[in-house]
Amino acid sequence: MKSHLGMRPIHHKTDTNSEAHIYITVIAYHFVIATIKKLRSKGINYNWNSIREALVSHRRVTTTFTTKDDRVINIRQNGEPNKKQTGIYAALKLKAEKGLKHDGCRSWGKYKNQLVQNLD
Repeated sequence: MKSHLGMRPIHHKTDTNSEAHIYITVIAYHFVIATIKKLRSKGINYNWNSIREALVSHRRVTTTFTTKDDRVINIRQNGEPNKKQTGIYAALKLKAEKGLKHDGCRSWGKYKNQLVQNLD
């Protein structure tokens, strides 16, 4: 089971910690199997390592700004998924968001134009 997840043995000092670790591992294993099964039903025959390798390069970067009035604004830039990543997302019915996203700060409009100008 752990070989599919790419995990190594972890030793715990208490039975409670060991039980929690086993529980999380079983949940992760079910997730892996469900993901592989869903992809195969869509004609994508990757193993878990191939899926991980395909998705590892898709990044989301968060930049945090503090305004003069001490408000914090988080800007998230999503990377553009490649063809393989797009196929995996589509088969799993996941939406790969593109472009800039903000954290819902009410004053976003005030800073957006200034930020976009600085990025160009």
